[in-house]
Amino acid sequence: MLVEAASYTTTTRILLDCGFSAKEAQRRLERLGCRAEDLDAIVNTHEHTDHIGSALTLARKWSIPLYMSWGTARAVGADEADVDLQVLWRDESVAIGDLSVCCIPPCHTMWCVSRCNTCFWAHAGLAC
Repeated sequence: MLVEAASYTTTTRILLDCGFSAKEAQRRLERLGCRAEDLDAIVNTHEHTDHIGSALTLARKWSIPLYMSWGTARAVGADEADVDLQVLWRDESVAIGDLSVCCIPPCHTMWCVSRCNTCFWAHAGLAC
């Protein structure tokens, strides 16, 4: 999912999860009028392949900061990869351009499909 926020002078673009191949992710971004190199960050919610996909590849190729929990980073090898890894800790809020990204604990109810390390919530212009 492409999350975009604009102020008077800047536009912030975050790719939330990246479950596709690098080629497919770039094709889909271009359909939205965005190139991979225009991304300010990639934020991954958890390590399942349908969420992490080519995030490491895109982050490495285009020097895009990669945000995720420490558990997800370790699970996918981002902690040892040549990427700009930004670890988000539980209940932490981080500003990425015009957006604020909050790391919140996952739900653990019968409605959750699977256990995941971290869920994220992004706000444009609001404190988390």
